[in-house]
Amino acid sequence: MRIILSGTLIVAVPIICLALFVYIGVTGHLRKNIEEENKLAALNIAIHIEDELRGDIRNGSLFSTRLLLKEAIKQRDTKKITRHLKNFVDHIYSVGGALVADRTGILLANYSEDSAIIGKSVSDRDWYKGVSRNWEPYVSEYYLSACKPQKYLFAISLPIRDGKSVIGILVLKPTDNYIRDSIARITAPGNQKVYIVDKKGNLVHHADYRVDKIIDYTAFPSVKKVMSGQSGVEILENPDGALMVTAYQPIERWGWGVIVQRPESVVYGPLRKLIFGLFAFTAAMSGIGAYLAYRRSETLFSLKRLSGELEIRVSERTADLTGAVALLRSEIETRKQAEDDLKASEKRYRVLVENAQDAIFTLSTEGTFLSLNPAFETITGLPRAEWLDKHFGSIIHPGDLPLALDHFQKALRDEQQPVFELSLLLNSEREVTCELSVTPQIRDGVVVNITGIARDITNRKKAEKALQESEEKYRTLVDNSLIGIFKTNLSGDFIYANNALTALLEFKTPQEMMTEGIMRRYKKAADRDMLTGMLKSTGKVDHVDLEFLTRTGKTKTVILSAVIEGDLISGMVIDNTERKRAEDALQKSEEFAKNILESVGEGLIVLDTEYRIVSANKAYCEQAKSQYFDVVGRHCYAVSHHFDRPCFLEGEECAPAYTLKTGMPHECIHKHTDSEGNHVYVEAKSYPIKNTSGKVTAVIETMNDITERRKLEAQLRHAQKMEAVGTLAGGIAHDFNNILNVVMGYGGLVLDKMEPDSPSREHMYEVLAAAERAATLTKRLLAFSRKQVVEMIPVDVNGIISGVQKMLSRVIGEDIDLKVHLADKRLTVLADAGQIEQVLMNLATNARDAMPKGGRLTIATETAQMDDAYIAAYGYGKPGAYSVLAMTDTGKGMDAETKTKIFEPFFTTKGIGEGTGLGLAISYGIVKQHNGYIQCYSEPGKGTAFKIYLPLIGDKAASGIMAEASGAIKGGTETILVAEDDPSLRKLTRIVLESFGYNVIPAEDGEEAVEKFMENRGNIQLVILDLIMPKKSGKEAYEDIKKMSPEVRTFFLSGYTTDMISRMDIVKGMELIRKPFAPNDLLKKVREVLDR
Repeated sequence: MRIILSGTLIVAVPIICLALFVYIGVTGHLRKNIEEENKLAALNIAIHIEDELRGDIRNGSLFSTRLLLKEAIKQRDTKKITRHLKNFVDHIYSVGGALVADRTGILLANYSEDSAIIGKSVSDRDWYKGVSRNWEPYVSEYYLSACKPQKYLFAISLPIRDGKSVIGILVLKPTDNYIRDSIARITAPGNQKVYIVDKKGNLVHHADYRVDKIIDYTAFPSVKKVMSGQSGVEILENPDGALMVTAYQPIERWGWGVIVQRPESVVYGPLRKLIFGLFAFTAAMSGIGAYLAYRRSETLFSLKRLSGELEIRVSERTADLTGAVALLRSEIETRKQAEDDLKASEKRYRVLVENAQDAIFTLSTEGTFLSLNPAFETITGLPRAEWLDKHFGSIIHPGDLPLALDHFQKALRDEQQPVFELSLLLNSEREVTCELSVTPQIRDGVVVNITGIARDITNRKKAEKALQESEEKYRTLVDNSLIGIFKTNLSGDFIYANNALTALLEFKTPQEMMTEGIMRRYKKAADRDMLTGMLKSTGKVDHVDLEFLTRTGKTKTVILSAVIEGDLISGMVIDNTERKRAEDALQKSEEFAKNILESVGEGLIVLDTEYRIVSANKAYCEQAKSQYFDVVGRHCYAVSHHFDRPCFLEGEECAPAYTLKTGMPHECIHKHTDSEGNHVYVEAKSYPIKNTSGKVTAVIETMNDITERRKLEAQLRHAQKMEAVGTLAGGIAHDFNNILNVVMGYGGLVLDKMEPDSPSREHMYEVLAAAERAATLTKRLLAFSRKQVVEMIPVDVNGIISGVQKMLSRVIGEDIDLKVHLADKRLTVLADAGQIEQVLMNLATNARDAMPKGGRLTIATETAQMDDAYIAAYGYGKPGAYSVLAMTDTGKGMDAETKTKIFEPFFTTKGIGEGTGLGLAISYGIVKQHNGYIQCYSEPGKGTAFKIYLPLIGDKAASGIMAEASGAIKGGTETILVAEDDPSLRKLTRIVLESFGYNVIPAEDGEEAVEKFMENRGNIQLVILDLIMPKKSGKEAYEDIKKMSPEVRTFFLSGYTTDMISRMDIVKGMELIRKPFAPNDLLKKVREVLDR
């Protein structure tokens, strides 16, 4: 038994050790080799897919540059766009459909299975969002199509540009088998399984079946790694749970991933079979040993011999296996190194070929294309994939095809050939010229294929042709040029002269002129020496004015430009004779026009489109108070307004700006500022200057100083305001006077019947005083409106001031110091003293209000002489001597805006109830009624001064005022006809007259007055008529009565204004008593008329 066991161990142990050694040593090398193969396969697939995508993007980009496609997109022509898409899709094998949307995502055309969404928005699609993010090519996520049956697809979207602007989006829809076909074109071991996932980790390609739905693979380790951008090789479980040698490689630009797997059993299967064989052999040998030991244990020698033979066989087998392992390891390393070198070489060659600017191709011995690099597409515009296996002769221009075939045959015979040119006819519209070189590829002495390089020289050929044509055109142009062109030597001999120079100098042919040379053509010999000297020193002369003599002796003014090269002079001669005459005429015309503009009184400037002054006349410079050279070249707004930007930006209306904008003339009034800072009002008018195309290139602006006219207009407007208020005041005077007349009349009657000691007598005095004040107010309003007759008598201004000085002191109060400085002589003026006193009271009242905390009020008088210079400076007055009454306070003063309004009716700066706003307006009216002037001078914080100018009448003074007799009022028994339309006043008049014994016949209008006079004309001694009555006016009634009784005594009553009464055309010399009147005044007037 021991022998049997020993024999078994002796046989089994070496074999087991050998098996383990082989398994451990060989497994590592095989595994590493398999991993490298998987890794290279994954990398190769990733590169190939990326190249396919780039190729399609490049094809789409070239397609998107078609001008006709862009025009169709701009026109939104779906049919035209669809035709373009069909033509493109039909020629690109990898694209199954395409569509075009506009920039906003509205679908314009769709050459694919679904055309129902044309005109609708597709801006929610991933391919639109991706490309519109930065307007670069974009590969979308996989999605399920809307058509039936559903397909699992992706899209390639590219911007369509017109210049720099994006006008649309081109979307390519790859074929269903896009990925599968791409992988199928790559040679790979049959036991490799390839999987592709998109950027979300969804499966888009499976090695064993077509993917037609979304399958999430993010749970698998290899997918997680490739989505994070990692690449590598590991043994990982596949989705079925089997162990696989897994290589993963990201397609970085698009976020996809490639996973290549080989079953672990494929890697270790052969080794496991070898180890199983060894163990089987070991078991068999152990069994044989045991059997022999058991059967022949008695024969130890035989056993030992058998054991020795077995040991020898095992040793030999072990040696064979060890050698095989070493050899296998060496072959693996050699193969790996060769593969690495080959891959590196292929990669370098591939990079070189793929990025070459020239087309690189390989032809078979039959003349078909075996390979084409991307430059082939760039040069020809043809998809290279479609031209593989096609004969090269199909794109050769028919005219060059024999030459191409000859070079091809020479290459097949391995004959040395130079570079040659061929024309490619790509389609009916496009032809490309190429420069080619070909080299035969020889193996075992036989040409197996031909490699060639083609360079696009189309542009070079066009340039060469253009140059040749240009030289011919240049020769023709020079010969037939309208400008004289010549070439001479330094001696003056003609080498060349064209027809224009010949005609200019009045020769028949260039040859005739060239026989004489150019020296005889100079009118001044010194000009030729000067010209030659300038050429020798500077090498050229430009636009030199010369005089040439023609063949017939005429003088021609020319402009000559020339250059010198060696001893040859080339130049051009332009006939300037007519132009010189025109310039002289133009200069004279410009001087004439300038003299006219300088004589114009209005300012005139010419402006360019940037408001710079191009020209200005004398009047404008005088307006701006600047010199001509200080004006021209500067902006008009800087000269006229002293602004640093256009005046229309400062709120001023600008006539030139309107004309530049609209091309139409315009006029406006705005404010200028002269060089001394004075404001000047200008009436500006602008007119366009246009070029031949109608564009405004300059503006003529005229400016008229209307400052004086503005002052007069302002004065006129102010006078019109005063006239309007006066009209209003005069309109209400009549009715108001009637009311006052009743109050004063009845009040007077009541007062006369009261006992002297009656306590009511004082009350009645107050009533009558209030009525008197109301009457005075009406009188002042009428005075303000200059519609009231003023009692103008010679008065001394100093005397008026002295008379009211105490009253003024009481008005202004004790806290204001009143100072009076009167002139030394009498200042006699023709005036109504009461009204002048009223003006003084109004001014003093305003001065008091301006000094609430006290101050000083000064009244002074003097004389002044107004002449033409004074009137021009101040804008008012008439020549003559004037009394000047000045009232100055130390109050708060007023600003310029307030000062312009103080004479306006009802304008006041006081609070509600503190002023009527009529004081200064009435004062203004009184002064104007006295043919005088009133001026105000004031500044905030510096007080106010008023000056009143009244014309002097010399030294004559009023001799006195006739005193009215103060005797008792007399009555009578005469009969008086009284016609008054106001019932109250009519009744009052009757009572007053009857109370003094008169018989009164009342009438309520003019018509009744005439009737009653006719009835009682023998008894009536006096007729009193209201001037304005219904049915028949007082004047009309008077005329009718006068016809019946020419000697009847008559006088009128009226409460209307003087100007209205004057329009009534009352008979000259007729008596008139104005309302309101006191009863005593009426009785006096009646007695006075009756006693005449």
